[in-house]
Amino acid sequence: MLVREKVPQNIIENYLDFLSGLFKSDTLRSAISLAYLTGVLPIVRDRHQTRLNNFSEFSILSAGKLAEFIGFTSDEVKELCEKYNAD
Repeated sequence: MLVREKVPQNIIENYLDFLSGLFKSDTLRSAISLAYLTGVLPIVRDRHQTRLNNFSEFSILSAGKLAEFIGFTSDEVKELCEKYNAD
């Protein structure tokens, strides 16, 4: 059983209402052009696809156009390895 399946349905519904109100609201639409959320899409994809259908999924392994903004560059990794004495 997945962790999200243990969450009471009313909590998931309230959360989806919040997301729907946030991203589909005519009032807020002009203020939010992009939001990066983590851990949301499994709920959306598995249970409520039509309710929040304006999400795009990007993973660390398939970051697409967001690749330059996700993770660490080679130089950052080298710097962190030196700082923390790691390979």
